[in-house]
Amino acid sequence: MIQRKQTLWLLFALTSAILTFFFPFYSGDKYVREHIVPNGEFVADVSFPVFVLTLLTILCTTTAIGLYKNRKIQFRIGLLALLFSILVIVFYFKDIKVHFSKGHLLLSSIFFFFVPVFIFLALRGIRRDEKLVKSLNKLR
Repeated sequence: MIQRKQTLWLLFALTSAILTFFFPFYSGDKYVREHIVPNGEFVADVSFPVFVLTLLTILCTTTAIGLYKNRKIQFRIGLLALLFSILVIVFYFKDIKVHFSKGHLLLSSIFFFFVPVFIFLALRGIRRDEKLVKSLNKLR
């Protein structure tokens, strides 16, 4: 299981998704009840849709790691995790426009962008494994 490249990519995606709860994505002047609070930070657990989608991404990647023997289901769950991770980024930018007047992306926001990249690389590896198994079955 661990010697497969896609399992390592999924582990990297899982680690990056978990780190999004600890490191902020955005920092700036935040709206709080008609007042502006300086130096507000935006982390994954601040917004409910972002929180839920991040948890779903973590759940899907964990499930995909465990399904290493069934590549078809692993690929489908990986696609679902990729969809959730892209939606997380969309909701981040949507919530930034609503909750912040001005600010900037932080260096730790790279964890948020790594999650879909790692999942994509894992899906590519799963697809290559499936093609390899099919080609070996044709030779028999």
